[in-house]
Amino acid sequence: MIDRTLTASVLLSDLVRLGRQHDGGYVVPHSIVRSCDAVVGLGVHDDWSFEEALRSAMPVCHALHLYDPTTTHAFLRRRAIRATPKLITHALTFDRARLREDWARCSAPLRYRALLKSGAQHFHEWIAHEALTQHEPKLTSLRKAIERAVDRGATRIALKMDIEGGEYEAFASDWSRRVGHHVALLVVEFHDLDRTPERFNEAMRALTAIFVPVHIHANSGAGLTPCGFPAVPEITFVHRNLLPPNITREARNYPIVGLDQPTHRGECDLAFTA
Repeated sequence: MIDRTLTASVLLSDLVRLGRQHDGGYVVPHSIVRSCDAVVGLGVHDDWSFEEALRSAMPVCHALHLYDPTTTHAFLRRRAIRATPKLITHALTFDRARLREDWARCSAPLRYRALLKSGAQHFHEWIAHEALTQHEPKLTSLRKAIERAVDRGATRIALKMDIEGGEYEAFASDWSRRVGHHVALLVVEFHDLDRTPERFNEAMRALTAIFVPVHIHANSGAGLTPCGFPAVPEITFVHRNLLPPNITREARNYPIVGLDQPTHRGECDLAFTA
């Protein structure tokens, strides 16, 4: 059972959606984004539109750091080659929605090259518990990822995490005590709530000690748990120090019309209360 006292959120008036349409975009408070000065993206695959949008919204951005060992030039080229026949077909049939998706895949190698030339750094490393990173060069801890941005001059980091279930291991270390004060905005996609809700509750207890939920969205492809909560929720947090001390957390109804979008084109957004 999901502990709904942990998911009660604060209603902010300046929520905006950043990133591409459907999967890959997230809802964040505009004023908090504007106050940040670095971006750390954990989990990239073939889409970094959210991280780029965060950087563009910041008056100053000292670092844009991406973490994902699966994202390579070769991987993006293979996807581009596979998408090319579909691109031609959808162009001939004037299917604009699918054409836009195909073009994103076909242009990804060039956009990735431009991203790196713009100053972004891509670390081909998995995020793991700190104890596992001591002797494995392809693993790094959440604390280390934050410290790398701090070393570039960051004081308020916007951090996105979508690492397919690895979030629980990453959060299990003492990162929040040591470097949590550097994270102003935290966006996390949690996984497997339908199978192991206790891991989610444990992670939320630790996170809500220093962060406050401000928005929740359901991955519409994953459905709801038996208790009506998203099996894969995307939760946006703001550091407590950036909010008024007497601000009220309440259960809220989602999705927010005009702001949220289903994960995939053609799906319906999932309605729930959190």
